[in-house]
Amino acid sequence: MEELFSNRPKELKKLDLGRLQDGNWYQSERLVGMQLYVDRFNKNIQGLYNKLPYFDELGVNFIHLIPITTIPSGENNGGYAVNSYHEIDSKYGTNKEFSTFTKQARKENMVLMLNFVVNHTSDEFEWAKKAKTGDVKYQNYYYTYPDRQIPDEFEKTIPEIFPKSAPDTFTYDKAMDKWVMTCFNTYQ
Repeated sequence: MEELFSNRPKELKKLDLGRLQDGNWYQSERLVGMQLYVDRFNKNIQGLYNKLPYFDELGVNFIHLIPITTIPSGENNGGYAVNSYHEIDSKYGTNKEFSTFTKQARKENMVLMLNFVVNHTSDEFEWAKKAKTGDVKYQNYYYTYPDRQIPDEFEKTIPEIFPKSAPDTFTYDKAMDKWVMTCFNTYQ
């Protein structure tokens, strides 16, 4: 953690330390939030940048963005089938445009929150591809099982998230010859 912190820009370190000193800043009544899909709100990151005065007019100082990282071109569960944690999906703009947006938002004392999906990835994600080739290190990033014994026990108590489109919590992966937990969709 220290290494990650030491590599952050000076401006962000100062912001981080200030928030730590403030305690539970994220629970403050001083924050008025809005959650949105970038493309449905104003097309792309540049559109959000142009809306910063509008957010200020509304009194919104906390914006929660639904996933904007790269996703599969086909099925992607509204952006929740993640292909990368480091790249902005080109339909929203570029990493540079996002950086410009975040700097301006900070200047205007706006807090940004990215919906950073860490509990599942796309089956196109680098880790998933390595897991499918048999790399045990990457298979261990996921819940994988050689047979149905443990998956069957899980399914006794885990509710189905999308019972019509993805009725099972586990999917058999031929490449790995294992059952993989895919709570949301087979491609996640």
